Amino acid sequence: MQKISKGRFYSIDHSFSWLYLSLVFVIISLNVNCSPQITTNNSTVIQDYLEQATSKLKINKPEEAVNLLLKIKLNPTSQKEQRIAYAVHTLFGDCYSRINNKKEVAFNHYTEAKKIAEKLNDLQKLGDIYHKLGVCSIDLGKADDAKKAFSSAIICKTRLFGNNHISIALEYNGLGNAFFSKHNLNMALENYKKALIIADKSNPNG
Repeated sequence: MQKISKGRFYSIDHSFSWLYLSLVFVIISLNVNCSPQITTNNSTVIQDYLEQATSKLKINKPEEAVNLLLKIKLNPTSQKEQRIAYAVHTLFGDCYSRINNKKEVAFNHYTEAKKIAEKLNDLQKLGDIYHKLGVCSIDLGKADDAKKAFSSAIICKTRLFGNNHISIALEYNGLGNAFFSKHNLNMALENYKKALIIADKSNPNG
C-alpha cells in the first residue's frame, strides 16, 4: 500500500485553510458592502429613499431609482405603513414603465398599489392608480383593460370632485386613447370631445 507523505497532508491542510479564510473574507465583504434592508416602520429613512428615487426618475434615471427602492423591505400592517407601501409600489411602477420591456412589471406594481388603496378606501389614491393602470394597459396593448381602468378612475374622481374637474377630462382623454388604439374612431372622438368640454368648463379663463 502506497504511503502518503506528511508533506502532502500539510499541502492539503494548507489549501483548505486558505479556502476557509477566503470564504470568510467574502462573507464579511458582502455583509459590509450590501445595504441593509429597512422596514416600513423606519419611515424617515424610507421617505429619504423615496425622495432620492423620485429625483432620479425626474432626470430620467429609472434604473438608479429602482436600485434605491429595492433597499426598502415592505411589511405594511398599520394604515401609515400601507400609505408608505402604496407610494413605494406606485413609484416602482413609474420607474419600470420607463424601462424597456418592463411594462408588465410596472403593471404588477400598480396593481399592488391598487389593492392597498382599496384597503385604505382612499378614492384619491384609487383614482390616481386607476389612471396609471389605464396608461400602462394601453402600452401593453390591453385596450379593454385600459377602458375599465379609466372608467373606474372617472367614478372615483367624480365622487371626489364632481363632474367637471380637470382630472376627469384626463380620464376621458385616456378612454379616447384606448378606443383609438382599437381603431374605434367614433368612440375615440366621443371621449375626446367629453374631455374638451370638461376642460373648458374647469378653466376659469375659458
